[in-house]
Amino acid sequence: MEEILMALIKDDKNILLRRDELIGKLDEKVPANLRRDYSAIRKALELNVGEIFAVGNSDRDSARYKALKVLASSGLNEQRIDFVIKTFSRVLGWNENSTAQTNSLIERVENLESTLANVRAENANLKSQMLIERVENLERTLANVHAENANLKSQIDALNKRLQALENRLHSCEQFLTTNPASTSTTTSAPPVQTTTTSTSNGPSWMSNDVQNNSTSSGPSWMSNDVQENSTSSGPSWMSNDVQENSTSSGPSWMSNDVQNNSTSNGPSWMKDDANKNFEFLDEYNALLKIAGVLHRIKKLDEFIKKFSVKFISCEDVAERMTEPTTPPIFKYTYYMSEYFAIPISGNQYAILPNVYVYNDNLHNERAMGEVFYSNFVSGYSYENISVKRPAIFECKGDAWTLKAKGELNLS
Repeated sequence: MEEILMALIKDDKNILLRRDELIGKLDEKVPANLRRDYSAIRKALELNVGEIFAVGNSDRDSARYKALKVLASSGLNEQRIDFVIKTFSRVLGWNENSTAQTNSLIERVENLESTLANVRAENANLKSQMLIERVENLERTLANVHAENANLKSQIDALNKRLQALENRLHSCEQFLTTNPASTSTTTSAPPVQTTTTSTSNGPSWMSNDVQNNSTSSGPSWMSNDVQENSTSSGPSWMSNDVQENSTSSGPSWMSNDVQNNSTSNGPSWMKDDANKNFEFLDEYNALLKIAGVLHRIKKLDEFIKKFSVKFISCEDVAERMTEPTTPPIFKYTYYMSEYFAIPISGNQYAILPNVYVYNDNLHNERAMGEVFYSNFVSGYSYENISVKRPAIFECKGDAWTLKAKGELNLS
């Protein structure tokens, strides 16, 4: 095989540059017993390996390396590649130890392939990490959606309660009209007003004695002693000691001194007209509470949490407080979204915000928001419009979160 190829090149050194002509002549001259070896040479010529060797005399290593890359990419096995490179090297008179050089080139190719495999593996890992981050983001979004769904259910429950209360009032009115037919008179003239009796000290004649007695210091006769006792300094007998203590200067035993001092006439030291100047997040958070779109609000909430390094805390003894409302609340750090946001402000001090979109009895009582924030809340009502006038202040020591100063909410 080498002799046939060498004879053709000896007659015309540039024939390696004329691929089709060289292949045609070899097809004619190569006998059948050399056809197997020729098949590798022919494939190499079809891949322009002959041209690589023809122009590579000045840089033989580079020519061999280029030929090796071309042949390796074609699918030839290592043994056939070695045969082709040795054949062309000997035909061209490149008398160096081509086997060692071929092995070196093969090793370089293998190293390159190993590097390429590592790059692909790293790329796969990066893609996997990106997918994990996307999944985590989706899980957070789903958790927020679930939380909002729970708030919506709470809102619906509150509306159902209000509807039931209205239905009960309507039913009471219907019963009253049924049992008092005289009150349904259709006369268009108004009854005369007895103005002569309203100037008396006891009230007009139509006013019951009990109502007239409201002007007395002790209250009307129908008012229970406990209710009348509300005017005393200590509270009625049915009021728990801790609740009664709220009217004293010291407050209940579980409340920190700063919170107790909120009952003084001047308020705690941090409660000034300009107290909110240090809380740069407050306007941004109140604006966030007013966002209508669920997805837009979730996106802004996520940005807010990252921007201000928000932590999550929760009232842990909700079940106990449901059965015994006077149980002191216990606040704990949680890894998931909860009803309180805690924003670091200085040292171990945190500003506390409510993470709710509907404020109701459950949040006010069992989840202790009524003990963390002042507000205009009225039991039995739900409030959809919430704004934070002043955050509460908690102190964190280890696992213990202690209320230092109550915040204030405006509900509507």
